[in-house]
Amino acid sequence: MKISLPHLQLLSESEWKAAHDRLAATRASYLSGTKGELWGRPASRLDSKYLLTGLVRCDACGGSVYVQSSSRKDGRALFYGCMTYHLRGRTACSNNLLTPMDRANEEVLGAIERDVLHPDVTKTVVRKALDKFRAAEREWKERRQVLHKQISGVDTEIRRLVAAISAGGDIPALIEAVKDANDRREALSRDLAIVDSQQHSDADYDELEKELQAHFESCWKTVLTRQIGPTRQILQKLFNGKRLPFIPMTNVGGSQYEFKGTAMIGRLLTGRTKEVVSPTGFEPVLLA
Repeated sequence: MKISLPHLQLLSESEWKAAHDRLAATRASYLSGTKGELWGRPASRLDSKYLLTGLVRCDACGGSVYVQSSSRKDGRALFYGCMTYHLRGRTACSNNLLTPMDRANEEVLGAIERDVLHPDVTKTVVRKALDKFRAAEREWKERRQVLHKQISGVDTEIRRLVAAISAGGDIPALIEAVKDANDRREALSRDLAIVDSQQHSDADYDELEKELQAHFESCWKTVLTRQIGPTRQILQKLFNGKRLPFIPMTNVGGSQYEFKGTAMIGRLLTGRTKEVVSPTGFEPVLLA
């Protein structure tokens, strides 16, 4: 089900079509191998076997984060570190901090689970979104009343003109006036048809609420599985093209990374219901 709100549209139709042509091609390339599951592994240059590479950055220099492997008695251990420092040394970036990859992954995903995708959070997002839709629809209803009043006024005008023609008035001028009035009425009727198409019942909104909440819950459960490919897809959308900063910190307890950022939860709906957007000002903030 779609609820169209053109004045909330973030992309032009051509931009939207181009984006979805690419999404459709990507979807077709991997759904066949995932039995139709939503979070299959896509063909994408952003794909990685590590959860956070390409999605986070060193806050000290803005550079990428890489994975370093180190031998241990019980096997190999993996760490995230600053790629700039690794390749170019301290002259390019002073951040030489390495952090265990598993721990960093858990900290980030824990924040996502708790502060972004937890059902208590997404229920509030959905409620605010639906409140926004209903407010917009009230504007459509007000516009509908105005159009009906304008059409009624034009109908009254046409009846007077026809009566004047019957009474033997200036026929050519009156006929031209009738034509002009009919043109205005047709234009108003077209506007009314558009407005009428925006009317939705409570049942429509109930269905939309269930659909959105189910989708957010699916995302939440996917993160809980800790599957790298599907979870990376979700993080890519939440971060909206921006890399989460890893901030090196040193205190009495030692050195560690902290992170903070904004999760664009509405981006998870891209490719589902075009006009659904997360309410402005209610994008969850991630804190370390």
